[in-house]
Amino acid sequence: SLQRIVCSGEALPVDAQQQVFAKLPQAALYNLYGPTEAAIDVTHWTCLDEGRDAVPIGRPIANLGCYILDNNFEPAPVGV
Repeated sequence: SLQRIVCSGEALPVDAQQQVFAKLPQAALYNLYGPTEAAIDVTHWTCLDEGRDAVPIGRPIANLGCYILDNNFEPAPVGV
């Protein structure tokens, strides 16, 4: 009867995602991301079995913007 699983707080490992797909194929899996210091979520990703080697943090939630910075605090290219 489980329909939705929402993961937030830590990076969602690909192996955990694959276990959900295998054991709970009827459940939708969502990965949320946000700054730990604020305990909020700012991005959303609906997990899909696409064979990726990492689970994306997704896109900004409605009415939010998001910048991903590199080690030099410069904006990273789209897709990083």
